[in-house]
Order: sequence, then structure tokens, then C-alpha cells
Amino acid sequence: MATDHAPAQSPAQSPAQSDDSYERISFLGHATGEEVPGVMGWREGAENRVVFQVWDGPSFAAEGVDLASAFAAARAGIVRAGFTPQPPVDGGLGDLFTEAESAAPPPRFQPVLWLLAAAILLALLIPLLARAEVPEWNKRIPFPNAPYDYRYEGPNYDSRDGSRNSAARMRHEAKERGDPDWLNIPLDPIVAIVERGSGRVIARYRLEGGQFCDYEDDNCDLDGLFPLVLSTAPQEPMLIVVRHVGAHGQRISVLRPLADATKPVFEATADFALGLRLRRNGLDVIVDRAGSGGGARKEMLHWPDAPAHDRAALPDIILPSAPPLSPSASAFDARLRGIAAARDLPGFVALLTDDVLVSFGGNGGKAEFSEYWRLDSDTGRKTFWATLDRLLAQGTWNEAGGQDDDGDSFPQRITYPWFFAAWPGDADAENAFIADEDAALRAAPDDGAPVLARLSRAAVLHGRMDEGGEMSEWLGLGWLEVVAAGGALGFVRHEDVTPLLDTRMLAVETGTGWKIEAFVAGD
Repeated sequence: MATDHAPAQSPAQSPAQSDDSYERISFLGHATGEEVPGVMGWREGAENRVVFQVWDGPSFAAEGVDLASAFAAARAGIVRAGFTPQPPVDGGLGDLFTEAESAAPPPRFQPVLWLLAAAILLALLIPLLARAEVPEWNKRIPFPNAPYDYRYEGPNYDSRDGSRNSAARMRHEAKERGDPDWLNIPLDPIVAIVERGSGRVIARYRLEGGQFCDYEDDNCDLDGLFPLVLSTAPQEPMLIVVRHVGAHGQRISVLRPLADATKPVFEATADFALGLRLRRNGLDVIVDRAGSGGGARKEMLHWPDAPAHDRAALPDIILPSAPPLSPSASAFDARLRGIAAARDLPGFVALLTDDVLVSFGGNGGKAEFSEYWRLDSDTGRKTFWATLDRLLAQGTWNEAGGQDDDGDSFPQRITYPWFFAAWPGDADAENAFIADEDAALRAAPDDGAPVLARLSRAAVLHGRMDEGGEMSEWLGLGWLEVVAAGGALGFVRHEDVTPLLDTRMLAVETGTGWKIEAFVAGD
């Protein structure tokens, strides 16, 4: 069987391979109702991991005690991002897809589920917030990690309550007074922190302005009260409070009762919606700011401070320029371009070796290639040709044949894209990305955010790793958080970069002409 490697100067510099498996699948987009192409990857054994990637869209990866739990967590994550993975026609993890489709839909979030999840995830990275209900009035709820309770003391959103503490009554009185914005009058939330054993109130907060909403839109999913557990203070009670201010704005407050018993230690207000991500040692908050002409810009805030990054762990990598093509390689490159322009599928398949490497979980071969890319469907053929067009546009690396240090002969070889072959064999290829020319590195995941740098062609970026060893992503927003040369942190558009371990094509010169020995993604 052909093997997939990426020699920069010789085959000995190839990146190491793992036992990852990949399967081409499609995803049903919730917004459009249309199927879009993507890939599913998995690893089973000492480490069980599943990842779903929508081409030109979001991705989500998860680990579990077994492959089934990792699959369930990864599937739930990509579904939250707006895409439901469709089972492969005849491929890996088919049984898990069947189980997922037959399972009942999850119930709406209840406070007890958050407590259980927080207890399990104590001092671990919490990547997102579950949907919260409007807080229940005057009910004590225990912190999962400390001997304290938190209690929401009003206003009461229960429509049956007619007391002066009732939100409905406050709005009615404002309407009777002729307040034109009576529906959005400030309903200052009051939150108390109570010592569990004695019932003593150790902190009380009146959070100025705002109200909780429970609509299906306007980012109301984020409104509510959430216990916060940080690895830097795993036994300290902390609470996040998110509510709406005005007609469309949103405010977050962080309550740390053992540090300040009357005022939040952090607050941020967005003119429109908030975006929130929990880290093991703090929060990343995106706030929408009203701009000129009715537009909006985004700012990135961090609490308690900017996330640390070990610059020494990611040395700068400068890729060499691709060498010129030999006459033989140039002729084969021209032949490939002609096949792509003519959409000559039989002509391309004829160039494959009989054991062409298609995925790291299969046996290879032309039949597997056709099945993997779903060449019997319009969608599959469209995806394949788009992939080949991109590889040809990125260019190739030509390695002359010869002998390695052990005296073994190896043939002339070309690799698309060129930067895969140029990658140093001793450098970590996982979570590495190659930038398009003039791609913008921005200060926040927003097209209006300040440009920190304009990246050169083939600039090497690394997906920023969080404290849990996972890549930090804002792919739901179409952005990727990266570390650029010199350790600079920033954000790039996902379509402006190519994962180093994305699909590549390797061809070798044989005694009967050039043959494609690998058309594969992953490692």
C-alpha cells in the first residue's frame, strides 16, 4: 500500500503518523436545510476522540471514556453549531449514528443538571454555557464546589405574583405612568450569597439595570445565573449573571463574594449581544459595540486578565520556497490541470495507483477512493473537483529522485500543496495552519476589529491551545484564534487559512509514467 508522508528534503523527514481514521460525510445545515460536505475523524484506544469538521464551516472535537461517549459529545457540539452530521453510506461509526438518531431529544436545561456538570468539570475547561432558565425567585441553589448557596431575591418573574416584588407589576405601573419604554424598564436583579450551614448572608448584590429574558431569539439563551469554577480557585464560590439592558443590549457581571461582598469584580456591557467562553482560569468575552452608520464592531475582553501563552512552546517556522519543477513533473502538472479543467473523472481515476491511500482507516484502492469521495453523486463530485482545484491552485513541491542516507532509492515525487512537503519533519504538524497571502490577523473575531498584521503568503500559524490542551476556536463565528510569528495572538477568518493536515495529493514517477499514490487528509 502507498504511504503518506511529507519530505522536506528527504523521506526521513516525514511527520509521524498516528492511528486516526477519517470518513467523508455530509452535514445538514439548520439555517439552510441543505447538505454540505465535511469529514469525521476518530481515534479509539488509550485515547478516545471524535471530531466533526464542516468544510468552510465550524468543527467540534471531544474526548470520552470510550468512543461512544466521545461521539455523543462531539455530535452534540457540532449540532449546537448549526449542523447535524449525516451517517456515512457504508463506513465507520455507523452504529453510533443509529443510536444518536434513535435517542430522545435532550430536555431543556434544569439547574440540577448544571450542578452535576459543574461538579464533574471542576477545575477543567468548560467550553460553553448551557441554556439557562429565568432564575426562580427566592430559591437557594448550592454551589457545586463550595459550602455556600446563591439566591435570586427579585424581581419575581412569576406572572402569578402580584406583590410589589413582581416584575409584571413593576412593568404595569410603569405603563400606567406613561413610560413609553415600560416593557424594558430596569428591573435591578438582587442576588444573595448564603452560608449553607448557618443560613447567614455573606454577600448581597443589587445589579444596576437590566432584566432577564426567555425568548427564543435576541441571545436570550445566555441570560441567567451560572456558577463558575476555576482551576486557580477550585473551592471558591463565584457566580456569573447575564441579563439584558435596554431593548437589545446585554450585560455580564462576575460575583466573587469572598473578594467583594457588594459589587461585581467584573462587568461588561454590549450594545447588542455578548459572546462568552469559559476558560479554566477565567473568561473571554466578546462585546458588540455600536459603530457609525448603524453598524457594529466587536471587542474582546478577558477576565481576570489576558490568557497566557507559552511562546517558547511554538517556535517560529519559516517555510522554504518551492523548488522549480523538473520537465517531467511540469508535464504531469499540466496534465492534471487539463483533467481538472475538463472535469475528466475517468482520466483522473486512471492516474491512481491500485492501492492509492485514501484514508488512514481503510485499505486504499480506486474503489475506496470513489466511495470515500461519493463520486456517484453530484454533491460528491462537486466536492472532489473543488478540492482538486484548490490543491492545484496552491501549487506543488517537486522532490528529485535519488538515494537516502541508508542507500535506498526513492523516485521523483511531487506533493500538493507544496507547503505540506516543505514542513520540517521534526515540527509538530497538529493544529498548524498556512495563511493565504494578505490574510488579516485581527484583534478580535470581527471584520471591524483592528488589523494586527497582514500575513505573508504561506505564513505559519498555530491554533491557540487552551489550558486543557484543546485548540481554542471561535468557528461558530467563522473565526480561528491563532498564534502567529513572534507569539502574537490574534484571529483569522477560517476561509483565509488551510490546515496543514488538510487534503493533500502525492504522486510519484514510475517506470510507466506518473501515478498518484495518496489523496488523503489527516495524519
